[in-house]
Amino acid sequence: MVPGTGGCAGNGRARGNYFVLLFSLAIGLRADTIVISQGDTPGSFSQLLSGPSTGTRAYAEAGWQTGATAYEGVTIAATLLGADAGGDLFDAYLSNAIGPGATTLDFVSGITAPGGGYSAITLFTGLSLLADTDYYLTIAPEGADGVYWGIDNNQPPTVLDAGVTFLSPPGWCSDDAAGCSDPAPTSEFFDLGAIPMFSVTNVTPSSVPEPASGLLLAAGLGAGAMMKRRAARR
Repeated sequence: MVPGTGGCAGNGRARGNYFVLLFSLAIGLRADTIVISQGDTPGSFSQLLSGPSTGTRAYAEAGWQTGATAYEGVTIAATLLGADAGGDLFDAYLSNAIGPGATTLDFVSGITAPGGGYSAITLFTGLSLLADTDYYLTIAPEGADGVYWGIDNNQPPTVLDAGVTFLSPPGWCSDDAAGCSDPAPTSEFFDLGAIPMFSVTNVTPSSVPEPASGLLLAAGLGAGAMMKRRAARR
């Protein structure tokens, strides 16, 4: 064996593994990959929802089915407006079905829909969605509060990730029509006639380094070059 050959080869492998690690760190993550989304500008078709103390409760839902891909780090948001200037409270449900027998998968209460203008309000974060599974989002105002769920009058096409299917039609329930009760997903829903504005997004690996990650990669490459020069002097 030539003296020093084994050591140099080991240093080379170590440097190679170091560069792989730095490159992996520099790749980072990209947020807001669209799973499903609808609309840009709420219009006159937007749906007024109302709580049980108003005398005519009204809730609405929209759903989708995942394809062969499961999702991690999922965020669900909806475009909503409180009927009062000071805002109104509502509950958000994520369920596996709509109607009697539906199971609530996640639930958040007491969310504020600000008055004075529509807002994209985050409802759920950090969710895991299974592959080949139905999911439904239901918005239900509390007490005597009222909330508008925005609908784009132009109804642009729904944007879907590969394999994702929109479960149509979105539905609504009302005490006037019968079967509108808590928990909201177990209510009897009817065709809403339009698609309310909401989005379901997830976090995925990005092939474009973030600025900070790019600096990390550059620093690593510089350190690697210094290691190479030192080895050459030996």
